[in-house]
Amino acid sequence: MTKFKTITPETVMGAWNLIQNLPYDPLIDAAVHGYHGQILVDDLNNPTICGIRIGGVAYFTGDTNHPIAKVLINKLSPWGDVIVNDENWTKLVKEVHSGHYKESKRYSFTHEQITPDYLNKYIDSLPNGYTYKKIDRKLAEQLLDTKWGKYLVCNFKDVDEFLEKGAGFCIIDGDDQIVSGASSFIYFNGGYEIEVDTHRDYRKQGLATAASAMFVKYCLENDKIPHWDAENKQSIHLAKKLGFVIDREYKIISVLNNT
Repeated sequence: MTKFKTITPETVMGAWNLIQNLPYDPLIDAAVHGYHGQILVDDLNNPTICGIRIGGVAYFTGDTNHPIAKVLINKLSPWGDVIVNDENWTKLVKEVHSGHYKESKRYSFTHEQITPDYLNKYIDSLPNGYTYKKIDRKLAEQLLDTKWGKYLVCNFKDVDEFLEKGAGFCIIDGDDQIVSGASSFIYFNGGYEIEVDTHRDYRKQGLATAASAMFVKYCLENDKIPHWDAENKQSIHLAKKLGFVIDREYKIISVLNNT
């Protein structure tokens, strides 16, 4: 049985020559600092192959001819997205997951042109009957019990860690019904990767826009980088509406869950 070694912040420099071959990504930053996810290598001191998985996303770098390269792919990408920037790894991931993947593009955005004042018009557009509420312990626990909203908080070890290191806002219908939210999918060194979700019965009302504007403004006012990454048209449109600008386009391989 192949036994991989787990990289920690204390041992990460041993794998730095491999990790630095990957383009900058907040998710990789979070893994490198030990905030989220895992980094696996074949050897702590002189690795020749490296895999990173965080929040359903995997990255691979190193020697694709290594005898355990396919094992690493199977271990870290049983489902979810694989971000590839190397033709050899692209070919190998497709071979391992033959018949069970699709290819697409994602877009990374920069927030540098956004100001809090610009976001106010979307924050103030919240329809009557709805209110904003910062995610506290009660809301976090409620979100974890929902299928549609759990990703607003579930990438943290527990609710305590989310409350300590993450942040987010929910939109409440009436007194207690959570219907939409925007939050820290993960935190990285200096900011948050943004997650936005809305209950299917409450879509097409501008709630995602309002919640996102509220959270992005919070980030800007608290010296946190609000990082937006998108694949589908709705997310791309919302990002541009809020003032985000496309910074990078890249390819992904989405591995289908066959269980």
